[in-house]
Parts: sequence; C-alpha cells; structure tokens
Amino acid sequence: MSTGEDSVSPVIRDVAAKGLSTLAKETAQCEHVLFDASTNQPAVDMNTGTFSIHNLGQYGVKAVSPIVLPPQACALGLGAISDTVLPNYDNNDKDSDKVYRVAPVVVATLSCDHRVVDGAVGAQWLAAFKQLVENPLAMMVM
Repeated sequence: MSTGEDSVSPVIRDVAAKGLSTLAKETAQCEHVLFDASTNQPAVDMNTGTFSIHNLGQYGVKAVSPIVLPPQACALGLGAISDTVLPNYDNNDKDSDKVYRVAPVVVATLSCDHRVVDGAVGAQWLAAFKQLVENPLAMMVM
C-alpha cells in the first residue's frame, strides 16, 4: 500500500482460513489506519509476512516482476487489466465462426525464493491462481 511518500506492506494473517468478505474488511481496515491519521486504532501489523502482493495495475503498469524480500517466500506481481485480442476456441459460442475474440487480460508474475519454494510448486500455485481468477465463483465456495 502506498502512503503517498512510502510503500508499506501490512500483514494479514491466516488468509487461507478467511473468506473474501473478511479479507476485504481487514484490507480496508489496514488502509483506514494507514491513511487516516486521526484514528485511535492500534497500529497495523507490519511484522514479517510470508507472501506479498504488488498491484501496479492501478498505475497503468502492464507487468511487474517483484523482488522477494527475505524472509518472505513469494511475491505476486499484478499488472493492469487490458482488453486483448485472443484466439476464439469456444465451440459452444453462437459466434464461434469468429476467429478471434477480445477479453480482459492481466499479467500475473510469481517470484519465488527457490531456497524455500521449488519452482514447480510455484508454477502449480500460479496455475491454481489462474483457475480461480478465470472462475471467481469457485472462491465463494472455499
């Protein structure tokens, strides 16, 4: 998160055990505490995390390759969503005679500290992330 003068990484713990609404509330709380100097809330947890997300898409950056800062294991970089021309492989589509289609695409780059995470495991995680982004309703069941 950018404070305007600096970039900080608040820690949200036990993410795997939380639903999307809880994560959204906790993220909003972190933003509120960071950006509203008049709050009397306790300081945001800025201790060491294991995974960081770097969203530069809000600045129009197409792709980012984040650096993993120890002791973190991985960093996910997200670029801007852009309409992209893709081959049309959907045979169930009524307009399947079209050779191409336009779809929103985002570049997601996972950087891993290979002393902690094997590259094949990182690739499997990124494939699972891709499936969830392409089918967001699957996250609602989790």
